[in-house]
Amino acid sequence: MATNSFLDSNKKTKYGQHDVQFWIGTVVSYAAQQKQIEEGFGWMYKVRVDGDHSVGADQIKDEELSYAYCLLPTTAGSGAAFKLRSVRISQGDTVFGLRGGGVGAPRFIIGVFPRTRETKFKSSGNFAALSGFFGALKKNKTLSGEFNDQVGPATRVLLLLVQKIIIKQLPKNHQSRLHN
Repeated sequence: MATNSFLDSNKKTKYGQHDVQFWIGTVVSYAAQQKQIEEGFGWMYKVRVDGDHSVGADQIKDEELSYAYCLLPTTAGSGAAFKLRSVRISQGDTVFGLRGGGVGAPRFIIGVFPRTRETKFKSSGNFAALSGFFGALKKNKTLSGEFNDQVGPATRVLLLLVQKIIIKQLPKNHQSRLHN
């Protein structure tokens, strides 16, 4: 489980004294960070970082990776006076972040790349696009997919509504054929 050690000042250097490094990585499976997810501190996820964990990636187990802390937009709130929105990051998501500079500086997640309709899911593996469904969170027929692009997933209600609108636009003799 993660701790709040990022709040401790860096003993060797100051944040910002060295160059900030940007990175892209993949959130590992929830199974590798379950204790943090269930009872941990803040919004932290274990991330396999492209470049850092690419060479010899099989030598570093997901459970051994360090946590990256999520920085939230002001619209998410801090939690004060119940002003809050939960982080919406799932296992297998590709995230963008920065390392604060300095020796042993923590990683911060500052964004998530949206999944597209073309995302190919895998059941396991390093840097795998895993399904966001895990444990009690089960896939149902509410939405048509696990993606967030310009078209967006469609709900069953929306599909039925569009179907009704299209049918109403057809000539009467074609409408009766669709209902038979």
